[in-house]
Amino acid sequence: MAVTPDDQHASTPAEPTERELLDRVATGDGPAFGLLAERLTPTLRRVLFRLGLAETEVEDTVQEALIRVWQGSARFEGRSAVSTWACRIALNLGISTLRRRRTPPPEPVAVMDTEAAWESMRQAESVRRAVMDLPLRLRAVIVLREFEDMPYRTISEVLDVPIGTVMSRLHDARSRLRRQLA
Repeated sequence: MAVTPDDQHASTPAEPTERELLDRVATGDGPAFGLLAERLTPTLRRVLFRLGLAETEVEDTVQEALIRVWQGSARFEGRSAVSTWACRIALNLGISTLRRRRTPPPEPVAVMDTEAAWESMRQAESVRRAVMDLPLRLRAVIVLREFEDMPYRTISEVLDVPIGTVMSRLHDARSRLRRQLA
């Protein structure tokens, strides 16, 4: 999902933008926070899961990120989209969780009934493991670009690094993945 400062969630005049919802949240509007959380949660979950957090860690981290969005709503400066800001909060929390983790998350269990499906799952698992073996700074860039389809500028904002650094990390991550999967 590409995120731009032009709030893409405003599909009708009756539906408030993420920024409008955040402004209402800053005044203590609980229902506005519920709507905003509903919009942000799917993306935050995907990013955190693909970063390598276990399911329970994902849920806890999403909740913590949403609490921080609520708490920081009055201080939001609007230099990026609300979803970009929330993603940055969640990503930072997720990276902290991974750094503190002592044991790896349990491996997903899948039951397949055809050889083609089994082979597809093995390939996907190989890619997943290769991504999980990347250092966090590279894994974050790959997740945001390849899985969330974010543009370089948005990744730069989420990670708070220059675009050149995003490009360099992405090149490094892709090179490492090619070597691991060869």
